[in-house]
Amino acid sequence: MRTYEDVHIMVLRNDIEGLIRAAKDPDETIRLEAVKALRALNPPEAQSVLANALSDSSANVRRAASRLSEAESEKGSLRWLWIVLGTWGVGAILLALFILILMFSDGNFGHTGQIIAILVSGIIGVVLLSIAVVKLRKNVEE
Repeated sequence: MRTYEDVHIMVLRNDIEGLIRAAKDPDETIRLEAVKALRALNPPEAQSVLANALSDSSANVRRAASRLSEAESEKGSLRWLWIVLGTWGVGAILLALFILILMFSDGNFGHTGQIIAILVSGIIGVVLLSIAVVKLRKNVEE
């Protein structure tokens, strides 16, 4: 028989197999704590157990397991943020190029304000675009 404290000891020991067994325990409290712990640790081998917990007889266990899918969808919902950030980066780079074209089309090769605007817009654009690309790649890999 497992107790509430046993589940927490398994978490401290990172005992995934023990938590998987505890998620199938007859006691609802043990199953609930095990599902919460597996959700927090999120190991790949526990995904099927967490999916099975969605059809558990206890509403509390089902609710705890469903929060896993909400957390995964939140990760996916941040994707729009990185796309917008990348779009702003491209926009800032285009702004820098536009200022550069205007600077050379007037025949007055380089007012200080134009040069500073080109540098600032270009640097901000490159930084925003690189952050967005890194985050989107990491999101795809996960």
